Amino acid sequence: MSDQEKITRELKEENKLLRTILDLIPLEIWAKDNEGRYIYVNKAKLSENKLAEMIGKTPLEVFPEKGKYAEEM
Repeated sequence: MSDQEKITRELKEENKLLRTILDLIPLEIWAKDNEGRYIYVNKAKLSENKLAEMIGKTPLEVFPEKGKYAEEM
């Protein structure tokens, strides 16, 4: 195994551990890109369908009923 392969494997393992920890926290945790689109949402209080629906979208696209307040989410 090359050094690059070893580093890649270690990073994947660390990423998996971090996601597991974040998913176990009972608070909503999310991250957005520079355009305000969700790139990560933890599993707290959300169904798998809602999680899949959110990735790549803005809060206004996910929660249109919230209007301008969606952008604060």
